Amino acid sequence: MKASELSHRLGLNAEAVCRYYLPNGRKAGRYWQVGNVQNEKGQSLFVRLAGPGVAGKWNDPAEAQHGDLLDIIQLSRGLPDLSSAMVEAANFLRLSPVPPPQSSNSKRKGKKSSNTDIAKRLYADSRPLAGTLGESYLGKRGIALREGMGALRFHPRAWFAANTYRPAIIVGVHNNAGKFTGINRMFLDKNANLIERRALGELNGNAARVGPINTHHLLVGEGLESTLSFTVTHPGQALAATLSSAHMAAFNIPAVVKNLTIAADNGAAGRGAAKMLETRALRQGVKTRMIYPRLPDFNDDLIKGA
Repeated sequence: MKASELSHRLGLNAEAVCRYYLPNGRKAGRYWQVGNVQNEKGQSLFVRLAGPGVAGKWNDPAEAQHGDLLDIIQLSRGLPDLSSAMVEAANFLRLSPVPPPQSSNSKRKGKKSSNTDIAKRLYADSRPLAGTLGESYLGKRGIALREGMGALRFHPRAWFAANTYRPAIIVGVHNNAGKFTGINRMFLDKNANLIERRALGELNGNAARVGPINTHHLLVGEGLESTLSFTVTHPGQALAATLSSAHMAAFNIPAVVKNLTIAADNGAAGRGAAKMLETRALRQGVKTRMIYPRLPDFNDDLIKGA
């Protein structure tokens, strides 16, 4: 059975899926609301429970994430790939086991390639960050541009909403082979203040890379600013910013890495995601060290001198 068909069947049972995989949420009209894909209490993430073509679709503005119920199953359970999520979904629906897709990291091919192609075009249309509002924003966060930050670019007029364009930092995301997979857009106002973050493409398992690549020692962080803070405190360190707690939990550890430092955000979601990554790293035989900030994240520590 194809992932698209399985996703459709999950959508027909959207409320049952939510009650099982996101039990800390609650039904609110036509939606299921919960804190995030880690099933924390709250109202940030909402899932459509009914409607042709939209049942099971979800969005979490706080984490700049969206997807369908296959994504919910994969991320809530910390499963390593789509194939595992499909098997879990089939078991939930009491269907026959489904065969794995051709690529374990791919989702519905049409949708993925379309989003990734759009992300690739926007990234190509962007320019280096130096001398832009994007550099000004990072400066406010105590971060200076350094060698190895080529994944960060700037677009002066990125699409934001109907008839609305805004300047944005465009963060390129790549897999372990160096292949471009998507972007994170950080929309700014005219004074270089952050308005909103939005992801586009395939971010799950991948990251924004900073500094040297293919090294034995890698530091993985969650948010971009938190991870970039280590360019100030640990210059030359190889960094990977996963851009959300869910993506940290699902990060694909490069085979070359022997020592992994996990820079967790200091909240329930961040600590939970970091712990899931640590568990997988240890299973892979990777020597792992977990570090925590004094304040909510390492950029707060940098700015406030904690």
